[in-house]
Amino acid sequence: IGVVIDGCPAGLPLSEEDIQKYLDRRRPGQSQYTTSRNEGDKAEILSGVFEGKTTGTPISILVANTSQRSQDYSEIASYYRPGHADYTFDQKYGFRDYRGGGRSSGRETIGRVAAGAVAAKLLSELGVSLSAYTRSIGPAEIDYDRFDEHEIRRNPVYMPDPSIIDRIEEPMIEANIMTPATSIGDVMNLVMNKRGVCTKTDTVDNNHVILTAELPMHEILIDFHDKLKSITRGYGSMDYNPSGYHADKLVKMDILVNGEPVDAFSSIVHVDMAQARGRQLCERLKEVIPQQMFNVAIQAAIGGKIIARETVRQLRKNVLAKCYGGDITRKRKLLDKQKEGKKRMKMIGKVNIPQEAFVAVLRSDED
Repeated sequence: IGVVIDGCPAGLPLSEEDIQKYLDRRRPGQSQYTTSRNEGDKAEILSGVFEGKTTGTPISILVANTSQRSQDYSEIASYYRPGHADYTFDQKYGFRDYRGGGRSSGRETIGRVAAGAVAAKLLSELGVSLSAYTRSIGPAEIDYDRFDEHEIRRNPVYMPDPSIIDRIEEPMIEANIMTPATSIGDVMNLVMNKRGVCTKTDTVDNNHVILTAELPMHEILIDFHDKLKSITRGYGSMDYNPSGYHADKLVKMDILVNGEPVDAFSSIVHVDMAQARGRQLCERLKEVIPQQMFNVAIQAAIGGKIIARETVRQLRKNVLAKCYGGDITRKRKLLDKQKEGKKRMKMIGKVNIPQEAFVAVLRSDED
């Protein structure tokens, strides 16, 4: 992947390190939210720079693909890749290259980031610094009296320090639910269990009712439709429209595995449901995280408070297998040595979380 940058004046101090720091921020695989990739994305300046300064000629930058495996893409040849422009490219030109790379690939952004790094370097020489962040989302705006620019990239899930949060708002919807009259009670219970409020009912005929309800949007995303179909024997249906934002008692819940927070498991939950949800996630993760040579603690935490915990028990070698009788002191020494070894292993050990764990977090409550 390469880029040619024209129009940069001569005499600008520029090195590959100036470009690399921006490519490192772009590179996938740095958190659990992004696709894992082994590419180093190392920038190499081919022309336009001499002895650390630009010459005024076009700057050519190359980033080599070092671990490409085009054959792996054959399994998804018939699918559009999430986060890529496959569908748009196919609709516009009538074909697409499913093997990766090209204009519909995420790697195509490397050239733009490298060019942006050169532009940022030029602006910095003029005393101009760049910082990008979301100033407002709908009616919610930043309070600049408590704004700290250094926090923008510090938190992987972009959640501010709880001490400076004025309130947390969640998107709401107005749902219109068509249900058989015989199931109206069960549907109301479902709405209330999802922190919703039933505002009115309209009778369509002798057998059907339309229930109007206000619900938090995230409560309907995973399993609401499945449960609605189940309790109405397949006859229930729903449509909804956004109805603004509503402030509520919401908190950020983190999941810690072996003492380390896993960003992909963090979530925003209602304070009244946090403990039950935390216990549920810990139990699910205990089932799918494999045993290690040391105990693995799985904890749900709100701030510094642990609200739920499960432990994946360690694998234990029988160090007494070859001890037939003999002095108990020798056996105790072997067990103490094993205990010390596991303690050291826990301090430096790393737990690899399997893909099944991320799927387990998204399962519905009854699964």
